[in-house]
Amino acid sequence: MSASLNGATGLNGHSATPDYDRNDYNSHLRQLEQGSKVQLQDLRERSWDSKLSKEFIMRLHNGIYANELRGSRSWRGAVLMKDCISLANYQRLLQRLRPGTIFDLGTAGGGSALWFADQCRALHLPTRVVSLDIEDMRAPEVKQLHQEEGIEFVVCDAAKASDKLKDLLLPKPWLISDDCHVDPGKIMEQFEKLGMDQGDYVLFEDTHSATADECGMNADKPEEYTCDHFAIGKQNELKTAMLERADDYKIDTDIQDCYGYNAARYVNSVFVRVTKRACDR
Repeated sequence: MSASLNGATGLNGHSATPDYDRNDYNSHLRQLEQGSKVQLQDLRERSWDSKLSKEFIMRLHNGIYANELRGSRSWRGAVLMKDCISLANYQRLLQRLRPGTIFDLGTAGGGSALWFADQCRALHLPTRVVSLDIEDMRAPEVKQLHQEEGIEFVVCDAAKASDKLKDLLLPKPWLISDDCHVDPGKIMEQFEKLGMDQGDYVLFEDTHSATADECGMNADKPEEYTCDHFAIGKQNELKTAMLERADDYKIDTDIQDCYGYNAARYVNSVFVRVTKRACDR
């Protein structure tokens, strides 16, 4: 069954294109945005196929790893390990969701938290960015940038995040960006305990079955490229966790399928909660 957020038309529905002044293209865009629908789909209805081939995924890894000397892994001097499709999809989601809090799970070099903060500032959003990792791997200059930008860094295991975060001010709505090596089921347990509610999003990265097993693998060295355990394992954990929650969370296909069916380095991995927490019902 397809669905939509806030009563919008479902996947199989149709809506009329609004009238607009053909001499004012910006007016057309504004009207389309005002009338846009968030298209949602039940995970149980979706396949795990992707329009992106293994070869394409390998090429995306070139942008993340192989071109490091040209600065492709850097955002304002901080390591940023996200591919171009992921960055574009996040930009679309940030504009629409306008999150109060972003949880960046898997800080690593700190580039993703910094990128999120910069995108929100460009949108004039007072978003709080909270970045988590089991250890602090940020360079001194990146720590300084995080402090200047008001990014909250928390040393903790994402599988035990709720106790570490419960005393922080965490405005809604939430965007949880998962780029860490933790079972998605444990992440969901922690953030549901923390207060995940209707309208909050979670995006699990690295669930396309062709995602590399190790950092640094890319299309320039195909003989060294393997993808037979890391992403497949995470995808299986994701299936278990989210099929159990399929009544409460739906796939946002506007984001997940923006470039084609599951055309990203993650498949069936962009979820929005559509039900209220049990204590609020």
